[in-house]
Amino acid sequence: MAPSEFVRKSGQEYRTLQEIERRLTDSLANPSGWTKLVPTFEHLRAHMIKLFALEDTEGFLHAVTIDRPDKSREAARFRAEHHALANRAADVLTALRAASSANDSKTGERVGAEIRAMLAELRKHEEGEGAFVQALFSEDISAHD
Repeated sequence: MAPSEFVRKSGQEYRTLQEIERRLTDSLANPSGWTKLVPTFEHLRAHMIKLFALEDTEGFLHAVTIDRPDKSREAARFRAEHHALANRAADVLTALRAASSANDSKTGERVGAEIRAMLAELRKHEEGEGAFVQALFSEDISAHD
């Protein structure tokens, strides 16, 4: 994939994730909103997996492994976080489906808390990944000044 195509695709996936995250957060603010979260959460999970696959195989993390082997351990950590976040999203989705089908508000509230925690973890991951990209970019640019 051409770099410009990667930037376009990954940027679109990132913006989509942010929009879905906003919708989830809005739904969770409504005490009964958790009952309508399954399709939105499925959508979030699908876009997370798509973005992570792009980053791991064709994007920045792949390039770091090749071009900056001294930073490959950090890139591997972000890949491991992708795997862990995808697995966590699958577990949360299973719990959310069960709570929704049983119409169990207590379980729904617990799953809502799990979704909030997972979204916070996703934001933390994205912030860390962004800082890693920025640090490497700064190192590479300043090395050529």
